[in-house]
Amino acid sequence: MSHGQSDSPVQVRRVDVHDDDALAAWHDLVLRSEEHDHGDLRTIWTLPEVTAELRSGRRQVASAAYVGTVEGRPVVWGMTM
Repeated sequence: MSHGQSDSPVQVRRVDVHDDDALAAWHDLVLRSEEHDHGDLRTIWTLPEVTAELRSGRRQVASAAYVGTVEGRPVVWGMTM
């Protein structure tokens, strides 16, 4: 294995925040994850809220959404803000 490569089956990619379907699928993964971890105590932005933030360009460091998949199935999510 060379530097920067991994044997992990997880493939991580940045979500295209201008692709409505991809962003909705990412948000669904976030929602299900938060419901599993926190139940009724979860606090999560709505899809319109997170879409507006990710597309706004207001921050000095660009906001981005990430999804990790195994064999095409989403298994992990991330977000920078």
